[in-house]
Amino acid sequence: MKVKVTPQGCLIALQPGDLVQASLQEVFISQGYPAAWAIGLGVVHQVELGFFVAQEQRYTKTQLEGSWELTNLTGNLSLKEGKAFCHSHVSLSGPDFAMRGGHLFEAVIHVAGEFFLAPVQHPLTRTLDQATGLFLWDL
Repeated sequence: MKVKVTPQGCLIALQPGDLVQASLQEVFISQGYPAAWAIGLGVVHQVELGFFVAQEQRYTKTQLEGSWELTNLTGNLSLKEGKAFCHSHVSLSGPDFAMRGGHLFEAVIHVAGEFFLAPVQHPLTRTLDQATGLFLWDL
């Protein structure tokens, strides 16, 4: 992982084998941001996606095999139970150009990844929302 800190945030170049979510959390922690937005793209594999089934208050998960174009990652970083938490959604394109997407649990960089973290100056924490079963922003 290579990181360049700018006045606007952090440019992050991930290398083959780097974990996407874990790497974003690592930079978030190292910069001491109170919260941040994340965007990015690249080529990934070993992808674990989720879909939240609201009526059951749980995620269904799937593993995607092979290499995938990460056409968009949009997410945010905050604190959940005192620890850094990266909440990201992604869209992915396969070799047939069909799209997949959902909540990103984790992915491994296969070729390269280019990301940007933009700090938010207001601290964000997540607390458990009983109605949904999700840890949501506590505003």
